[in-house]
Amino acid sequence: MDGLKQRLAKAMKQEAGVKLSPAEARVVARMLGMCQQSPVQQKVAEPKREKPQGGDLIVGHIRWMIRSDMPTVLEIEKCCYESPWSEEDFIRCLRQRNCIGMVIEHKDQVVGYMIYELHKSHIELLNIAVVKSLQCRGLGAAMVGKLRGKLSDERRCRILVDVWEHNLAAQLFFKSLGFVAHGFVRDRFDGGQDAIQFIYGKPMPKAKAGDDGKPFSDWKPDADDDGDMFA
Repeated sequence: MDGLKQRLAKAMKQEAGVKLSPAEARVVARMLGMCQQSPVQQKVAEPKREKPQGGDLIVGHIRWMIRSDMPTVLEIEKCCYESPWSEEDFIRCLRQRNCIGMVIEHKDQVVGYMIYELHKSHIELLNIAVVKSLQCRGLGAAMVGKLRGKLSDERRCRILVDVWEHNLAAQLFFKSLGFVAHGFVRDRFDGGQDAIQFIYGKPMPKAKAGDDGKPFSDWKPDADDDGDMFA
């Protein structure tokens, strides 16, 4: 090392070049900060774990939606959507035997809900919302996780959800949970607004004659599903 330094000093003084071996070239590169240290020598700072944007994750209790939940559900719906469902929309939907409503509670207060339909081979998520003050805290993910727990290879093997094409926050939310964009659904919402369909689980099969996505007439509720609470 001392010999190398002397050779370099002499070359600089004489403004002359110096021939270096590969090992000497690496030493010089390290001296000039031009070469990365080995993995053992290099100190890499661990990435900071960012908290959810809304704060720490919180745990909620998920249960069936009942009539007395409707005022709170409507209030959350109005705060979260530009074109909210009306009470009649909720009741008309929940009176269908294959349509289920669930709410999530935090500190004994309803803070979110979801509405979904059970089909022969898939679950379709129709509506989901969490009170704004508790968004990005894991409550929406917990409700979607409840749906994922209902999937099986033998029966319902995917979840479908149509998201307004301009609702980037919802698109990123479902993408973070493993959903994949499948395609566009034209005129899906009021006013001719298009949607992007997201899928979780097995890919969609090719369309078959008579498969229009409507509820199947031979649907029967599972042991843990009750679609008659609003009948």
